Amino acid sequence: MLTPRRPGAGFTLLELVIAMVIVVILVAAALPSMASVLARHRLRGTAGHLQADIALARLEANRRGLSVQISFQPGSDWCYALTTGPGIDCRLISPATGNGVIKVVKAASQPGVRLLQASPMVLDARNGASLLDGEGARFVATVDEAMQIQVRLGRMGRANVCAPAAAVAGVQACAP
Repeated sequence: MLTPRRPGAGFTLLELVIAMVIVVILVAAALPSMASVLARHRLRGTAGHLQADIALARLEANRRGLSVQISFQPGSDWCYALTTGPGIDCRLISPATGNGVIKVVKAASQPGVRLLQASPMVLDARNGASLLDGEGARFVATVDEAMQIQVRLGRMGRANVCAPAAAVAGVQACAP
């Protein structure tokens, strides 16, 4: 007596190829939106780091009884430094340099973010805070130039993060 042949329990090669093509199409459709999400996350993270560093500068100014200056070097290879002395080019120093250097932050730690423009900031234990020129630091995501975040300094030394141009999810619009 012959027993009927049962079909195999696995996939055929054709079914496997069709499934792989569908997966590739779905991944290709999701990549642009994923890049935008990552760029927005990095941009918000960079602004958050500067906001925390402004709080650190305010704390150090109170602790040391000295003015703390935050000086910036804008561009794609940007950096900023917190120092107790006059503005120093943060591209030429390292945190181990001494001479009043509190902290140095470089663009390499925040890939995909560019510093468009920035004004030096001074935090003083007695007089509060001030911008030496302009209205703060403005960062932009290199993936999407419309995605910008600005960090503004208030008179009491508190940092405010806002979006000056188009809306950035999770960030309030800048007040005029």
